[in-house]
Amino acid sequence: MNEKFEEILDKCIDSINKGESIDECLASHPEHAGELLPLLKTVASAHKATQFTPSVEKKQAARQQLIAAMGGVEPVYIEKRPLLGQHIRQDKGMGKRNGNGDYGTNSSFRHNATA
Repeated sequence: MNEKFEEILDKCIDSINKGESIDECLASHPEHAGELLPLLKTVASAHKATQFTPSVEKKQAARQQLIAAMGGVEPVYIEKRPLLGQHIRQDKGMGKRNGNGDYGTNSSFRHNATA
């Protein structure tokens, strides 16, 4: 693929993601229509696949199947939590060694020579 074709493909992908049809993109670039068509069909299929939202009825039916498979036990849902890095607060002293040879003021990170 040459650079010009890659730029055209990128523009077409952006257009399809914004709702433009494949035919509109091909009409804008008829000289590359043969190369663009299979790639844009793949992009459109992938875009369509990510837009799937099950109906309320299907969700309820799946839940009932899950409960039945678990012998009638209601599933327990665990609260989603942010990634670990979002929980950590870096203390002002962290990252630099202090006079005791450790890395900060947080006692859980400090080496205790008397223990």
